[in-house]
Amino acid sequence: MTYTRYQVLELVEKVLLHKRPLASGTFRDLEFMAEGDRCDDGMGGYLRDTYYPGLPDSFFQEVISEVRMRMELRQAQQRQ
Repeated sequence: MTYTRYQVLELVEKVLLHKRPLASGTFRDLEFMAEGDRCDDGMGGYLRDTYYPGLPDSFFQEVISEVRMRMELRQAQQRQ
């Protein structure tokens, strides 16, 4: 399945809503899914199957990269 830049940015924005985005459970789950994991949802299913069906590892890799880039920019702006 293909995905759009909009889908990537939509998920990035959700991750950035966390107080500490890089330490959030959401971000950790995305890292696992970027490596091919399906991530158990704790209720007998899988996050990837339920919320992101058909999306390739590259989608999650792109989300992670974008989140990290934005966090670096935030930190640089705070130092100024």
